[in-house]
Amino acid sequence: MIVNTAFLEKIIFFKIYLPISKPGIATVFFVEYVAKWNSIMLPATLITDQNKYTLPLMLKAMIMQDDSTSGAALAPDNAVMAAIVISTIPLLLIYIFAQRFLLA
Repeated sequence: MIVNTAFLEKIIFFKIYLPISKPGIATVFFVEYVAKWNSIMLPATLITDQNKYTLPLMLKAMIMQDDSTSGAALAPDNAVMAAIVISTIPLLLIYIFAQRFLLA
């Protein structure tokens, strides 16, 4: 009797509870992924070598970098904008993959 009940509970979980909760799980995954991807504070605290910077840290360094005497930006604006577009590609790919779960 206990074995039959346990088997029934597994079926209920996989056939009813899991499909209903897929949009919520996908939303939490996507929001957390975006938060971790755009995180600057923790990597800035832990990474001291500029060659190992994450993409958001490198973007921050490119934007904040300027010549202190003339005030001119050392990184051209088109390079900064290209880096921003490149940094959004993984987010777009994750969204495209997770879209079928978000809209379920």
